[in-house]
Amino acid sequence: MPADEALATASLEITDVPLVATNVDFSRQPVGGLDHDVVRRFLEEFAVGAGLNLHIRLVEGKEPEHVLASIFKALGAAIGQAVRAHSEGGQRE
Repeated sequence: MPADEALATASLEITDVPLVATNVDFSRQPVGGLDHDVVRRFLEEFAVGAGLNLHIRLVEGKEPEHVLASIFKALGAAIGQAVRAHSEGGQRE
């Protein structure tokens, strides 16, 4: 999902061994007072709590605010797609 110059993708699946796989470096400077480490921890706790394999890829982007916006837009779209598939009786993704 795009956010200005940033572009990220997110995919998820239900699993017994939750994990976050990403190419995003969350160790950079904070954005709007929010440490990037908080974002990494949130994603890890979300994956564990929901029982998900969560794959996040940053395709393009340098501005931290745009990168985070793109990541969360992609995550929201992936969750929406999985919920729709599940509610329609399709395969859970």
